[in-house]
Amino acid sequence: MRTEGILNFINSNSETNLQPPSSDLMRNTGRETQSGEAIYDVPFNLIKTNENALQPREETHRHDAAHYARKTHVAQLRKPLLDPKKDLDPIVIAWAKDETTATNTGYSWVVVDGHHRLQAYRTTTGRKTIPAILFEGSPTEIVLRSISENNRDKLAMTPKEKLSTGWSIFVAMAGKKRQSVTVQDLGISRGSVQNFRKQFRLIAADIA
Repeated sequence: MRTEGILNFINSNSETNLQPPSSDLMRNTGRETQSGEAIYDVPFNLIKTNENALQPREETHRHDAAHYARKTHVAQLRKPLLDPKKDLDPIVIAWAKDETTATNTGYSWVVVDGHHRLQAYRTTTGRKTIPAILFEGSPTEIVLRSISENNRDKLAMTPKEKLSTGWSIFVAMAGKKRQSVTVQDLGISRGSVQNFRKQFRLIAADIA
């Protein structure tokens, strides 16, 4: 997740109708989450990703500790899927522009939460669909949900990743109400928010 990616996502979706298309290609399982959200079985080919805007963890192709931690996490998620009767917690998807087209005009069901779970399903033999919640909200609400989701079987964010996502939301909500409150609700301290404010003023002064 990058600040530029978040801003591009919010701006590119802000003037469009995000009303999702028909869900005929999905199967309503008849089950719901504890908060009352319907759970669907969604084919993999309907789902895209936009990790620059909707992946709070810093993805890396370097063979470092974080890289291997993610590989191990996906492998752990895959184990219960060997039983065809078992599923992981549903991922969250939203209808939005994805990053797979050069002009960024393509619309898809984009992963809001559950990138590693999707990878686990896609690399498990015999799995063609994944349980998912269809989230409807503004572009900013979509980004906020991608950060704040805290389902089970989830790889914890590092302090650096939490601070980075907090800064991204602070910048994305510049001039909007509840900017500081929203960032603190993500687990960012008041002192860090004050530092964000000072840094933002310095950047704005440099631009001016």
